[in-house]
Amino acid sequence: MSKALEASKAKYRTRQRIKILLIVGLVLIILVAIFGLVVNSSLLQIKKFEFSGNSQVSSAEIKSYLYSILLRNNFNKLLGFDNFLIWPNELSSSSFRNFPVVESITFSKDYFNHTLSALVTERQPFGIWCQHNSTSSILNSSSSSLIPNSSYCYWFDENGVMFKPALESQGNLILVVNDYSGRGLVDGEKIVPDQFMDNLFSIFKVLQSAKLNIKEIDLNNLDSEEIDVYLNNGPELMFSLRFDSSNDLSVINYFINNQTLNKLQYIDFRSQNRAIYR
Repeated sequence: MSKALEASKAKYRTRQRIKILLIVGLVLIILVAIFGLVVNSSLLQIKKFEFSGNSQVSSAEIKSYLYSILLRNNFNKLLGFDNFLIWPNELSSSSFRNFPVVESITFSKDYFNHTLSALVTERQPFGIWCQHNSTSSILNSSSSSLIPNSSYCYWFDENGVMFKPALESQGNLILVVNDYSGRGLVDGEKIVPDQFMDNLFSIFKVLQSAKLNIKEIDLNNLDSEEIDVYLNNGPELMFSLRFDSSNDLSVINYFINNQTLNKLQYIDFRSQNRAIYR
C-alpha cells in the first residue's frame, strides 16, 4: 500500500513540474513576443533627429558621439539607435568627458511624428589656458597622440573645464593664463584641482572688476599655490590660491583712485587679509 502511495505522489509531483515548466515556457514565449513587438514597433521608431543650441560643433558630430555612448551595452544594441526606448531624458556633463565642448543635452520625444529633439548646451568660453612645456609632450585625448609643442592652449569655461583648442592671445579682451607647471592637461580636464578653483576665479573676478591693463597672468608652479599678474603699466600682483581674493579688490581700487598704482613695484596678496606693497 505504501509503495502505491509513493508512486502516486511521484506521478503528482511530475505532473506539477510539467505544469510549471509549461507555464514558464508560455510566459517566456509571451515575453519574447512582446519584446519583438516592442523592438519592431513602428511607434517606437525614430525617423527624424533634430538638434538645436549647438554652434561650436555640428549636429553630425554630436549624433556620432551619441551613437558611440548609447550603444555601449548589448540591450541598447539589440533595440537599436533609432528606438525611443534607449534614449534618456537628459545626458549630463559626465557623459561628455571625451566630448567636452558639450555640457549637457536634453531630449524630448514626439512619438506621433517619430521625432527626437535634442537641446544642446555647449560650454561657453571664459578664458584661454596655455600650457608651456619645452621638455615633455602634450597628450591630445581626441587622437591619443603626443604633440611635442612648447605651447598648447585651450578655451576653458566658467567651471574651469578645458573644452576646445585655442590660439595664443595677448591683450585685455580675452583672459589668458600661462601655465608653466608642466602638468600636461588634456581637453575635458579642469585647469586646477577643485580645491583651488573658487579661489582662482575670485582672482579673475578681481582683475576684471579693477579693469587693469594686464600684460600676463602666470601659474609658475602649482605646488607654490600662487598666481602672478604682470601689468603693462603698473606693479606685479601676487595672489594665493589658498584663499578667496575678493577683498583684494578694495586695495587695488585704493591705489587706482589715488593715482598711485603705476608707481608701485609690486603688491603682495599672498597672506590672507593682508597686502604688502612697495
